Amino acid sequence: MLNAAMPDLMQRFIHLRDAMGRLGATLNDIPESWLADREEFLNTITATLESCKTIEENLMILTQANEDNTVYWAEASHNNPLSCILVAAPLNVAERLYEDLFSQMRTVILTSATLAIGSKFDHMINRIGLSKIERPRLKVFKIGSPFNYQDQALVCVPSSFPSPKADIFQAAISELILGLVVATRRSTLVLFTSYSMLDRTFTDLEIPLSHLGIPVMAQGISGPRSLLLDRFRSTPGSVLLGTDSFWEGVDVPGEALEMVVMVKLPFAVPSEPIIQAQVEQMEEAGRNSFMEFLVPEAVIKFRQGFGRLIRSGEDYGAVVVLDHRVISTRYGQLFLDSLPAEHQIFKDADHLVEGVTRWFDTLDKRRTTTHRN
Repeated sequence: MLNAAMPDLMQRFIHLRDAMGRLGATLNDIPESWLADREEFLNTITATLESCKTIEENLMILTQANEDNTVYWAEASHNNPLSCILVAAPLNVAERLYEDLFSQMRTVILTSATLAIGSKFDHMINRIGLSKIERPRLKVFKIGSPFNYQDQALVCVPSSFPSPKADIFQAAISELILGLVVATRRSTLVLFTSYSMLDRTFTDLEIPLSHLGIPVMAQGISGPRSLLLDRFRSTPGSVLLGTDSFWEGVDVPGEALEMVVMVKLPFAVPSEPIIQAQVEQMEEAGRNSFMEFLVPEAVIKFRQGFGRLIRSGEDYGAVVVLDHRVISTRYGQLFLDSLPAEHQIFKDADHLVEGVTRWFDTLDKRRTTTHRN
């Protein structure tokens, strides 16, 4: 249906472009003294022609859809059910980055807290085209953190907890989050991997926490991202539920954020076109897409989620992971190994709440002693 409509759409843009061109030529022949705003009109027409040219080129790419290294798909518009967005995205950017960037530069420095998986940089090196650079020229360094994570952060996991696939998982996470927040009264960021689970958790928590005077905010429900973060920073003891974009780029230092709860391991959604195409490409080449692509990408995002907590040497707090796969699967160790702090395993949800509460009580006593001295 989409391909059938393309020729007519292309023809309409060609007619529009030609009409705008004729209009520009006509205006150009009119003396400026006759039309005071002639130059402004001409500039608008020129800009419109450039836009038409760009749209035509993009439509041509989408219509032909014959690039081997490109994924094509259509997305329904959230605001208008009668419109859609056409997308073309590169499947592999390694070759492009190498040719257009790395091979052209004498020196390139890449820095990030999440370039490595454990102690290895192989995944990122292959993903962004650095594998084409000779090893003597390519140098990698893992520099230690200035933070004392062993004292500043508690990482904990309940050993007896429902599987993310279990029907009771939703009720279990809502109950545990409620228990943690009520017992500790700490500003808490809860990270989800889906909006549906976030919505259900917000519904479960809003009334009981509001009765206790604890504000609960949720991405997509309580306001735009920037407003939510401002409210969260300025409201001690509040709870913020977020997904995807909140796993990275969120800077809430000090007591404004003292607890991070990661509900599930942040694996990419397999139905997303770009992810699906990358998995298919790797499987066709006889490679293990799960261990070579999905797990490393999830580990990086997991590490980014942890990084929301400790932003300075003065920050302290707890990270709670509710996905039992982190301790029950072989690949789960990769997630734990990516964190700079040791983890503790608690028998069940009740013991975890007690353990986290004790840790914060000890922290408060230590802070009080330090202030007195």
